[in-house]
Amino acid sequence: MATSAKKTKCPMCKNSALGRAQNRAYPFCSPRCQMLDLGAWFDESYRVPERGGGNGRSSSSEGQEPGEGEH
Repeated sequence: MATSAKKTKCPMCKNSALGRAQNRAYPFCSPRCQMLDLGAWFDESYRVPERGGGNGRSSSSEGQEPGEGEH
């Protein structure tokens, strides 16, 4: 049975990228694209969205002391 290398598209440059078994930089096509992506995270070009305003409270309880507004 012949196995073919699974190819995907590199998220940075959109070129073909070999699968994990053949490519240490997977899902990127090269270590260069992998480092460019890492640099974008370090530069805060990418962000994970905050949940609920980022302070742990729901937006309806902002400005209230704990227990206030609960009936």
